[in-house]
Amino acid sequence: IIITIAFFFIAQSFTFTKRFFATLIIRNFTTMDWIQVFVGKFNAIENATLHAPIVGQFWFLRDLIILNILFLGIKWVIDKFPVGTFVLLFILWLTNPNIYILNTGALFYFSLGYYIVKYNLDYKHIDNIKINDLALTYIITLIAKLVFQKYIPIIGNINVIVAILFFIRISDYFIQNKKIYNILNWLKEYAFWVYALHILLEASLVKLSVLIIPMKNGWLLVQYFGVSIVSIIILVLLGIIIRKLMPKFYALLTGGRI
Repeated sequence: IIITIAFFFIAQSFTFTKRFFATLIIRNFTTMDWIQVFVGKFNAIENATLHAPIVGQFWFLRDLIILNILFLGIKWVIDKFPVGTFVLLFILWLTNPNIYILNTGALFYFSLGYYIVKYNLDYKHIDNIKINDLALTYIITLIAKLVFQKYIPIIGNINVIVAILFFIRISDYFIQNKKIYNILNWLKEYAFWVYALHILLEASLVKLSVLIIPMKNGWLLVQYFGVSIVSIIILVLLGIIIRKLMPKFYALLTGGRI
């Protein structure tokens, strides 16, 4: 968060870059702004990221801290009323009421982790699902999400569950293919690094790409995938350089991943 604020402050200090980083003017921060960039907005609306600090991709960290504090209570309730608690958490996740202190999705998935441990559920059971059936279900729910989510928000949540199952299922193919596995095994060293910085870089590249790429027809797909691919390449290269030249600094930024 501090690095992001410093980056915005520097970018807003130069005439040729300030227009690309005018969302939050650091110099104009009030006391409440300084609090909210670290803990999230108090007037959050129906979006998990609005609960987040300024580094939106880490929206879940505050929730994780709170959930770990509350874990013994959550465990006790689940042990006493496993079925009723699951149904309640599932309904809260689907309806997503505006609860500032916790995102209902974080509460659901955190608790789901305990159910998996409690009942010794093995992810390998997913391999018993036919890949064609899972792929078809994923495509159907994805199309339904794109078309109907505005009217039926629950479809988006269902698609998330199906997507999790689908990608766990196809990961087996990546593991079996030695070439793909070796590449992914190497890339995993930079996965957290890319995740930690991707939004900041992508936001900048999107604004630059609008000046170059026509925003119509198939060019929209070129921009969408192009920005993501370029961001990954830049961040992996940057990660390699920093990891080699400043290993301790890289470890500090990535939680000891060295």
